[in-house]
Amino acid sequence: PSRKRLLDIGQVNDSYFMNVAAIGAIPQGINDVAPEEKTRFGKLAYFINGIKELVNNQSYQFKIELNSVSKTITSSTLIIGLTNSIGGFETLLPNAKVDDGLLHLVYLKDSHFLDTVSAIPQLMNGVTEDTTSLGYETFTEGKISVIDGDLQINIDGDEGDHLPIHVKVLPSHISIYY
Repeated sequence: PSRKRLLDIGQVNDSYFMNVAAIGAIPQGINDVAPEEKTRFGKLAYFINGIKELVNNQSYQFKIELNSVSKTITSSTLIIGLTNSIGGFETLLPNAKVDDGLLHLVYLKDSHFLDTVSAIPQLMNGVTEDTTSLGYETFTEGKISVIDGDLQINIDGDEGDHLPIHVKVLPSHISIYY
């Protein structure tokens, strides 16, 4: 007999995602991979461009409003996840469940390269709380805008809208049978 499970999905403006929405330098680098680089290097092309952006370390001022609470942050990269596994890292968001009714926001609190480097071990060990290097918050609905630039969101690996964006979770929105 088959069993049914309800899964959450995320919505960014008029687009939907099942895993991750990302904003900032590293996702921008991934979006900028040329087709010939993809052909020549495969998945390694994404890694190389992501590292290049990490070294360039462009940080942005973001205005984020999560569950009607507003603040301004400085970060190179924001990640909104629905599951514990992001970009092949199985334990990046250990508290995230596919059916918890929440979006999980992680952002680097980096204004220079050393801040970024200091956050890497914490990312590898999994993010469960706000630290000096990483921001972590859960929310159900929010708005994100960039104050000092033009950025495009990456939604489950594909290019999405330019900021500002409206993002929300649609709890128990899809049924799967297994």
